[in-house]
Amino acid sequence: TISGRGNLSPITIILPKLGLDYGIKLGQRDKADVNGFFKELNKVSDLVAEELVRSTNYMMSQSPKSAPFIYDNNLVLDADKSKGKDNVVETLKHGTNAVGILGMAECCIAMFGKHHGESVEAYKFALKIVRLLNIKCKEYAEQYDLNFGLYFTPAENLCKTAVNMLKLHYGEIEGVTDKKYLTNSIHIPVYYKIDAYTKIALESPFTQY
Repeated sequence: TISGRGNLSPITIILPKLGLDYGIKLGQRDKADVNGFFKELNKVSDLVAEELVRSTNYMMSQSPKSAPFIYDNNLVLDADKSKGKDNVVETLKHGTNAVGILGMAECCIAMFGKHHGESVEAYKFALKIVRLLNIKCKEYAEQYDLNFGLYFTPAENLCKTAVNMLKLHYGEIEGVTDKKYLTNSIHIPVYYKIDAYTKIALESPFTQY
């Protein structure tokens, strides 16, 4: 099996939530609690993995009769192995469970007061988040014998829904919840003045994960 093919189900971690809980923006501490942040991120990612497995098991339990055109015509890998059975385990086991992330920029602002396009400290922190979750996905793949991958969630609708939820819980926080949306995935905010070449140079190292 190959991680990245056939996205079965993504669950997105709203990073600014953790940033607000462990950062400086709420005025509860002078220095970001980075260790607390990563301890909580580990717990949250484990919960995400458990829910993805539950969801995948539910999907695998369906009958191939629920989509006869796919299974009768072998339109996805190993569809023929599920034909005539009462489940589609042999087919859907090739799909990928996606652990998504959203709002890296706002997370960094919540933690340090600056996003990863304007602060070296925030940039190194952002890369550490992505590296950790990449490792966690590999561990989940071994633990559950399923594909897991880190997903840089675009989620235009979720960007708006998430910021509204954060605003209800924390109020309007400058740089975090004072806009109509969160920044997609790991991107540097669109409002930040930066040339295209620098933006590519800063964001491209994230994509290897």
